[in-house]
Amino acid sequence: MHPATPAPPGPRRRRRPGAGRLPGTGSRRRRLPASASPGWALLFRQLAVTRGPLLRLLGWSGVEALPPLLSGLFVSAAVDQGFLAGRPGAGVAWLAGFGAAMAVRAYAARAGFPHLAGVVEPLRDALVERVVHSALARPSADPAEVARLTEQVESARQLTATLLRTLRGVGVTLVAALVGLALLAPAVLPLVLLPLLAAGFLFFRLLRPLVARRRAVVLAEERLAAEAGRALHGLRDVQATGTREQVAEALTGAARASAAAARALGRASALRALVVALGGRLPVLAVLAAAPWLLAREALTPGELLGVATYLLQQLDPAVRTLAGTVGGWLLNLAVVLDRLAATTSDPPADAAPSTLPGRAPGQEPEVRVSGLGFGHGGAGAPVLEAWSSGSGPGSTWPWWG
Repeated sequence: MHPATPAPPGPRRRRRPGAGRLPGTGSRRRRLPASASPGWALLFRQLAVTRGPLLRLLGWSGVEALPPLLSGLFVSAAVDQGFLAGRPGAGVAWLAGFGAAMAVRAYAARAGFPHLAGVVEPLRDALVERVVHSALARPSADPAEVARLTEQVESARQLTATLLRTLRGVGVTLVAALVGLALLAPAVLPLVLLPLLAAGFLFFRLLRPLVARRRAVVLAEERLAAEAGRALHGLRDVQATGTREQVAEALTGAARASAAAARALGRASALRALVVALGGRLPVLAVLAAAPWLLAREALTPGELLGVATYLLQQLDPAVRTLAGTVGGWLLNLAVVLDRLAATTSDPPADAAPSTLPGRAPGQEPEVRVSGLGFGHGGAGAPVLEAWSSGSGPGSTWPWWG
């Protein structure tokens, strides 16, 4: 047979300078929509299977929204209709109602945990099945790689549980605080919404480069672990062949790349402080600056001002800080872990029997034979193996000496 003639190269397209580059880096990447991420597709496919527990979890989250919604309203009523009106008993009653709402929230948080387990435990089982199937499909898979994938499955389970537990609280608090502000003091709503929308836009703009930098950190750490594992596993070979300098240089390069990736992630993560300043602190400053004007024109009462401050300081600001800081970090880790699992594993076939190895027909037995194998360190050293023959057939145990 004649070798196939390679096709002539097509016309080269000009790239716009800097296109496809991450800010502050020289690497290129494809700009894919968020829905195209295989990791998120893997997660959403499993969440669709556990739709029942997920909906019940969201239902209890609605009950948890009661105290954030009522906090400012009850504080405002306690001040205007109780203490400032000369009725301290009424003020205490309003505050007692707020305490009862907090007790209801505590019960709802406890009641949601079984449904949270009903979401994350099937996710863990599906990911473990995926890892095991992929390991069986590649008999030459490195045990260290399988162990690392198993650790990533546990990380995905813990991160998913933590994010579901925290995100629903943050989301409920934000929505309830904004609804309460709209009911209590519509005049201050623009002072809160504009900075909050700017913070949300900045947060979502930062997510993509942060995920890319977090992925670079994981890949650099995996490369460093692989280089160190090869060096330690073949330490005798390294000493025998005199390649210590080359191995040390490879390890040093991997360590420097890992440190550089971690520094780039730290610089990008520092920008999340702007999200907190815009969404959590700026609304408070704006309301405080406008408070004398609003009180003078009776657009706000003293009780309503305290209620607005309750929404901003007790609900909105902690929620924004949690979203930008804690949730942002966990979300990055989960995105990278899911992408790695999706890239290095595959879905088990729906009709595959557990006892059937992938790629082998029922009843087909393997047979391996090696003949005339030799090995030695360098040309001048005595061979370690010389004319070695071995084989493994049906019913035999490796090694079988022929």
